[in-house]
Amino acid sequence: MLRAPHLRDYSDIIKKTHYLIYSLRVEVQRYNMAAEAVNHRQLRDSIRYLAQQNDHYANELQSQLYMIGAQVNSDTMNADDPGKIQYPVAETGNHPLNPAWDDIIRRCCDSEKDIITAYRNILNGSLPEELRSVLHYQLEGMLSGFLQIKLVRNTLDPT
Repeated sequence: MLRAPHLRDYSDIIKKTHYLIYSLRVEVQRYNMAAEAVNHRQLRDSIRYLAQQNDHYANELQSQLYMIGAQVNSDTMNADDPGKIQYPVAETGNHPLNPAWDDIIRRCCDSEKDIITAYRNILNGSLPEELRSVLHYQLEGMLSGFLQIKLVRNTLDPT
């Protein structure tokens, strides 16, 4: 039986989107901490760009949830805010590329798998078309941001 769009049950979509927002917020803090530990301007800017992008996308997803009728309260998201989790970031030295930088870049690239998996998990389900298009362009933007970090990594260490 078909239901009117306003009566549709979005609970699974809302739960998955909340998890994605949660993941994006955790990564924002993680990237900001990593950027603070990096002295190389181009790498630091790339990491900060990824952090800003994640923050923007999380806010945009919260707006999308609001538009489909979910009760979204930024205070609720911050009550159990996983973004307060502290990630240890290795100290950097004065070398153009050292193991600490390589470790920071590796962590940023490793987070790509988790974020992409969260996006694909949502996209594999039945979604309103507006939310699907937002998720698609966000996923492409995330892939572009990760590619930028990988290019900087290859510039710093071409081996």
